[in-house]
Amino acid sequence: MKLQNNILKSIVFTLLIITCPIKKSLADTVDFTGVDVATAIQKSNKFKQYVDELRSLDSSKPNTKNISSVLDIPEPTENPNAKPKGVMVFVSLTMPNIALKQLLHQSKELQIPLVIRGVLPQGFRGTLVRINKLLDQKNGKPIESGFAINQEWFDTFNIQSVPAFVTIKDGKCLPKSPCNSNDFDILYGNISMYDALEILKDGDAGDIPASILASYEQTL
Repeated sequence: MKLQNNILKSIVFTLLIITCPIKKSLADTVDFTGVDVATAIQKSNKFKQYVDELRSLDSSKPNTKNISSVLDIPEPTENPNAKPKGVMVFVSLTMPNIALKQLLHQSKELQIPLVIRGVLPQGFRGTLVRINKLLDQKNGKPIESGFAINQEWFDTFNIQSVPAFVTIKDGKCLPKSPCNSNDFDILYGNISMYDALEILKDGDAGDIPASILASYEQTL
């Protein structure tokens, strides 16, 4: 029993150190008699995993499993998602709520990704809170959309302000390849995706937005 108490004291003391420093005398005064060792170990491991996941949201290399449903973080040159899509809309989480909510709805309907440069100054946790508030609706069903985070795309297309609507010629502006100004079209302005596509379909890469609009009209 003495051995069991010592093991449990060690587990609890270690667990408490994870959350906040405490005096060792606290662990020494706890009565562990009758506590199952295996159960205590299992619970402590689960709690440590939970704490690690919370910490990962504010780390430089977050656990993307926690945020993949609303925030896509492609790894340039490694992940196929690093390839720019045919049409993308560059936005910022600091834009007005009504503008972002409208674009989120349109992103879902047209299957066009919304791209942000990076996380908010509050870190990943603050960014997730902001995104979840944007996705919430009064009817209780969240908007089935999200954001991609990619500073490389902002740099590639020299995005100076948002929202910015970009169409890319097929096979152009790929990772590790040149991206010239005549390889894509860009449109700035507080307009809907539908209006932006109508304008962009007359550009050099107009076949892609024209195809998206035609496919969308068939669903109406």
